Amino acid sequence: MEDGPAIRRLWARLVNTVTRGALIRTANGGKAQTVTVAGQRFRDHPPIEHWLPYGLDFIATPPAADGKGAEVIVLQLTPGHYVALPAMDRRSRAQSGVTAAGDVAVYNAAGARVLLKANGDMEISAPGQVTATAGTVFRIAAPEVQIHADDKLSLDSGGYGEDWINDAGEYRVDTWKNGNVVPGAANDIAPPDHEGG
Repeated sequence: MEDGPAIRRLWARLVNTVTRGALIRTANGGKAQTVTVAGQRFRDHPPIEHWLPYGLDFIATPPAADGKGAEVIVLQLTPGHYVALPAMDRRSRAQSGVTAAGDVAVYNAAGARVLLKANGDMEISAPGQVTATAGTVFRIAAPEVQIHADDKLSLDSGGYGEDWINDAGEYRVDTWKNGNVVPGAANDIAPPDHEGG
């Protein structure tokens, strides 16, 4: 059966409710994030609400000098009322670390990521500092726990602590109590090979 004029008009209306556009800027204040989207349709339109899933929040990276950047799918819910679906940015996609079917990652353009691998492993990595804070108890439990530091390992409890330091091929343990440091004696480093090193 051939499409009649009414079906074609309905299809045209549906197509016109979905638009793809480049994200120009993001405003993150208030209860809802809004985005400014490039395109003739949005030239005189105020910023559009950016619909983000519950429990996940982000601010898309601004476009580069060449104009390339994040893109959004914009839906027209009612005449003049638009919402943008979560932005997608091809520039940072390679930072995700996802390589296999079933992998899941939370990542950003700088390379920080939490990767849940399909085989059940989990990786947390960042090119900078990683900070984890707990209000009551921070617990690590496993049959084997490994902690590796190239230069210094610090342990502190209420102002009492130790620094285990690798100083140009020698090691020492400095202790402190409320900021008063007692340097340790330097010793050559000759540890046994560690299978998990």
